[in-house]
Amino acid sequence: MDVYSGSLSIYKILKEAISFLEMKSITKKEVFAEWTGRDINDYRIITLSDTSQWMLKFHNDEKRFVHLFPARLSPHSFRIKANTLKSAILYYIIIGKDYITGEDLNRARTLLGYRL
Repeated sequence: MDVYSGSLSIYKILKEAISFLEMKSITKKEVFAEWTGRDINDYRIITLSDTSQWMLKFHNDEKRFVHLFPARLSPHSFRIKANTLKSAILYYIIIGKDYITGEDLNRARTLLGYRL
C-alpha cells in the first residue's frame, strides 16, 4: 500500500480533489463513473498542489462513489507492505512506543506467532 507523507492536511487534500472534480464538472455519480470507468482496473490520476498524485476510482455507492488514495510511486508517499504496517500498529498498541524499529517489528510478529 502507498502512504502519503506530504505536508497537505486531509482537509486540504479533499478540498483540492473536490475542486478538481467541480472544475471538470464530474461531481455527479454517473458522470464520474464514465470519466473513471467502472471496471476494477479503471482509474484516473490527479496531481495536487504539492505535486502528489492521487488515484480516483469509482465505487458503486449512492453517496460515496469517489475512492481517493495515493497513487503508486507518487511524490510525497512511500510504499509499505500491509503486514509490516499491521505489525507496527500492533506493537504501538501493546507497547505504546511511537518510534518503531525493525527489531520492534520482529518482536510484534513473534507476539502474533509469525516465524521470522
